[in-house]
Amino acid sequence: MANRDAIAVAVTDDDITVAQSEILLKLQEFHDRFQIPVTYFIVPFPRGAPLSISGDPALCDALRVVQERGSEACAHSYQHNLFEWGYPEIAGAMSFSPPACEAFADARFAIERYHQKDCMRERLRRAREEWHKATGCVQKGFRSGWGSFSGTLYELLSEEGFEWSSLRFASRTSWLWCMEGQNSTSLCPDSINPAVGLLPFRQNGVIEFPVLGDFGFHTYCSRRAQLVELFKRQFMACVQQGAPCVLCHHPHGLEANDTDPNSGYDIYTEIFTWLKESGLARFVTMSALYSEWKDKAQSPPEQPMPAMG
Repeated sequence: MANRDAIAVAVTDDDITVAQSEILLKLQEFHDRFQIPVTYFIVPFPRGAPLSISGDPALCDALRVVQERGSEACAHSYQHNLFEWGYPEIAGAMSFSPPACEAFADARFAIERYHQKDCMRERLRRAREEWHKATGCVQKGFRSGWGSFSGTLYELLSEEGFEWSSLRFASRTSWLWCMEGQNSTSLCPDSINPAVGLLPFRQNGVIEFPVLGDFGFHTYCSRRAQLVELFKRQFMACVQQGAPCVLCHHPHGLEANDTDPNSGYDIYTEIFTWLKESGLARFVTMSALYSEWKDKAQSPPEQPMPAMG
């Protein structure tokens, strides 16, 4: 018997791209253990690669396999550039790319040109055309790279016929905790960002599904208990509000070869097991989530201009 309090949980995965068909199938096998469908966000034109996704037959075949198993896929950004669609959601994201930090100071005019509407529209259309060429599907959902966004992006998504996006962070806490050093004892407070919130909202005609977080991103096994407990608290906040829970993980974050190998897989194994046992989760794809919320998404949270010193 279904639990009347169960909420929709959409598990998403970012950053698979050219020459990573085996990684995609490994991810699908991991989620198959829990009978969880996944929405994969695939980078269509990876920087520095000689091919785009339509030129990778193995990846196209793998995409068909995961769809046959009940998962789905959408294009993820264009090249996954830090400033591709605006500015990143978390300032700390720039710490992953020192060249991007330098460009923000030294190439400001080029970045401003990059953000003009005609340039963004060209990238968005090329990404969508490449997705159709690779899969035969018309893309209706979108997620930017690095959590970058802008008002211009939402305007374009609406004008170009997109139905939903999932690129804002309901909470920055999990990302910040994962990025803390192994022995740090000064973790930032657990909080939900009131400028985003947990509930889906309609932005410029597009429904935005806030991402709760990534609880296994390049972290350490020593943080496992803290991150799992953080997830449980934030998930129960979703239950209390009747909000869906959108999780986002990354294959390189799950493997975490730069910190503690496979720590992300260990953390999500515990999270998925707990969700299954709780009876409070209904696992869905992002497309199914859109179908549930397309007629009941709320207005966007108010965002007054803050005082800045």
